[in-house]
Amino acid sequence: MSQGVKRITIMYGRAVLRDGPPCILKEEITIEERLTKEMFLKQLRSLLPETKAGAEDGWAEFAHECVEMKHYVDCIEEPDDAARSRWYDTLLASFILLKRDFGRDVAARICNLSLDQQCLYPYEMERAGQDLRDGGNVDTLFQLMEDGPLEAPEHVFPKLQDTAPKLIPGMIPSL
Repeated sequence: MSQGVKRITIMYGRAVLRDGPPCILKEEITIEERLTKEMFLKQLRSLLPETKAGAEDGWAEFAHECVEMKHYVDCIEEPDDAARSRWYDTLLASFILLKRDFGRDVAARICNLSLDQQCLYPYEMERAGQDLRDGGNVDTLFQLMEDGPLEAPEHVFPKLQDTAPKLIPGMIPSL
């Protein structure tokens, strides 16, 4: 495997290193130090194959627009390519957490929001997942987005390198 590449397997919403303890492999994504748009699209499709066609493209466009507007992950300014890569990373990590915490259906429904040009920031996704899990629908989410209560008290941007090892505590050596 080339340097800077980490292979992680998602197993029922959990990640284990490929060389880790024996397990049944369910889904596999490769984490690059820098995610390109193409890698992001492929990995999001792999993670949530039940999303509607084109939903993942909306999230890539959202990442691009965030960088154009100078909205940076963790408020760290950097060159555009690196900034887009960080957005791809935090969005993918957010969808892994959504799928783990609220299930495949909720994660796919949130991913499909991009088809209505309604992408969420990573720190809004947990609240949106809770609302959908508790019986809310897309219309109530749109209203919550307009009213602003989806935001978490702190603007947290999850990262793949931090998120994946925490999915199975104690089983994964540091990446």
